[in-house]
Amino acid sequence: MKKFIIKNNNIIIKPFEKETISKKFISFLNNPKVNKHLTVKKRKQTRKSVLAYLAKIEKEQDLYLAIISRRNNKNTIIGSATIRRKKSNICFVGYMIGDPKYYGTNENKEAFKIIISYSFFVLKYKQVLAGAKIGNIASNFFLLKNGFKIIKKTKTDYYYKLIKKNFKDSIKFKYYAKS
Repeated sequence: MKKFIIKNNNIIIKPFEKETISKKFISFLNNPKVNKHLTVKKRKQTRKSVLAYLAKIEKEQDLYLAIISRRNNKNTIIGSATIRRKKSNICFVGYMIGDPKYYGTNENKEAFKIIISYSFFVLKYKQVLAGAKIGNIASNFFLLKNGFKIIKKTKTDYYYKLIKKNFKDSIKFKYYAKS
């Protein structure tokens, strides 16, 4: 897996590594207030289950990213994101802020915009897809506010698409590839 780090003044985004999987992160996945809209909500998550998911993502050559706040120079993990390739020019982004202290904060908004910007301008995707449970009002509003358009509705979910040319809210970040 290619190693890299993405930074701005408030956020660090980097691929998950074994060392990144902390007790705090696993607690996010097992917190009913955090995971009520996630597919993991029905399964207790452990370090072993997260490592298995990480191995699956790496095998599929997708990205599982740690979202880290730089607030107060503490570099605290606050969530995660996935970028999964669907076709050569289309990806699906999943996103979770696990620490409720960061809901609705600038870190939350910036992390999402960095992930979308990274998908378009570094990975060169032309479309980004996303989804949210119908009951997840905050995520649905957030996606619409950030230019995504609803493309499908099921009994439980909304699915969205953002085309690169319609992405108006790019955010500056520094990208460092590691060898």
